[in-house]
Amino acid sequence: MKSPKLKNALLCRILVYVVVLGGFIAPIIIVANLKFVPEAIKGIVGIGLAVGLLIYLIKNFVLLMAMDVGLAMLHCHNTARKQFVLPQSFSAKKVEKRISRFGQKCEPIAISPRPETLRYKSHAPLTIYSSGIEKIIATYHIDFLDKNQYQLIVNSATANSKVLKGKKKHRFLDKSQKSSLLNRVTLIVIYARRADEKLRNGLFDVVCKNGGDGFDTAILPCVVDLEKQVCTFDSMRMPYTGFQYPVKNRGIKIVRQYLFDNKFPFADSPDMLDPIKDMDPEQSLWDFWKTMKKELMSDDKNIKNASKK
Repeated sequence: MKSPKLKNALLCRILVYVVVLGGFIAPIIIVANLKFVPEAIKGIVGIGLAVGLLIYLIKNFVLLMAMDVGLAMLHCHNTARKQFVLPQSFSAKKVEKRISRFGQKCEPIAISPRPETLRYKSHAPLTIYSSGIEKIIATYHIDFLDKNQYQLIVNSATANSKVLKGKKKHRFLDKSQKSSLLNRVTLIVIYARRADEKLRNGLFDVVCKNGGDGFDTAILPCVVDLEKQVCTFDSMRMPYTGFQYPVKNRGIKIVRQYLFDNKFPFADSPDMLDPIKDMDPEQSLWDFWKTMKKELMSDDKNIKNASKK
């Protein structure tokens, strides 16, 4: 089968579990609804298929996890853009008004350039993986943005963010939460009336540098080019595997909510990221499945041969 293709990574990810679980659960349901089959046979078939499913999951656990993470990463990659076209209704004043309702207002420290707006918000953790979740938004307005000015702004926002670290203390944390790291994302919104052409050409690579690990800490510069009506930031989300939710994703969500009215204009923003090596978007899920299985079997064989030596 030539479909679905990896360019529909989310569909592929769902289909993996539908195929694996459905291959065992569907026969159980079918047999259970056959009136002419004795109850004892239904029980034996049901138990047999349930055991078979458990054995399959244990035996192929590494393969399924590798595919799940790989497809999750590919989905994040496919929905990212080097730059997004701003909505026709975009207005810096409207965005600033929305941001003014975010968290609490803070006084910037005396470092140049000072942010026009500095907002702070902190949530109590819902899991044991953090002692708190902090979100900081710093906004800057500039007539002409070049590489030097960009770096000064990032340094200013980072310094202001560090001062606010741990500003709000959360009570009733258990022992695991107290010993966990403080999760913090710093969103830096830069409104530039004009920008240096050399900076524009490599802006995506610039905003992706020194952004933190993405899980516990993230610095997310977001350059709004008012002349070209585009917004450039690192929109590549990190896969969520059910444990700790990456703070970088929280920052991207804020950008989507406050600058894009909760909807990224994917159709109007065709500038996708460079393809991931060995993951062709036109490759079918089934070919990808076979390739992953062969690679894992080959790696396992090499490890066994190395241990014998």
